[in-house]
Amino acid sequence: MAAAAAVGGSHLVASTKAGAIYGWQLAALILLVNLFKYPFFKAGVQYTVGTKTSLVEGYAKLGRPYLVVFALLSVISAVVNTAALLMFSASLLKYFIPFDLSMPVLCIIVLLTCLTILFVGHYKALDVLSKASWLCSR
Repeated sequence: MAAAAAVGGSHLVASTKAGAIYGWQLAALILLVNLFKYPFFKAGVQYTVGTKTSLVEGYAKLGRPYLVVFALLSVISAVVNTAALLMFSASLLKYFIPFDLSMPVLCIIVLLTCLTILFVGHYKALDVLSKASWLCSR
């Protein structure tokens, strides 16, 4: 599941579309973005390994405002990522069903299916379904 979330719709759709439109023109920008992101990811790992505490605990030690900002950014990121992955999954589903449904309806179907599988306690089934949909998109 984590791997499927890490390689989401943006990597499979938007990146390939951008590559088709812009070719190599954005390659330097992609390298710069990753160059600037890397220190933050590395610092997070080093902090958790070095202090044996989580990043949330670290933000809490800095004070309530840091924790609130972290929580708000996490919620916004979760909502945006979930919406993007739902739309990507719904667009894949649209190709596999023989009748026409709107994107919002397909998104609701995907969301309810995933939530049902999770609430019934079949995480492994959702993991397999996630991997299968990823393979179909390739």
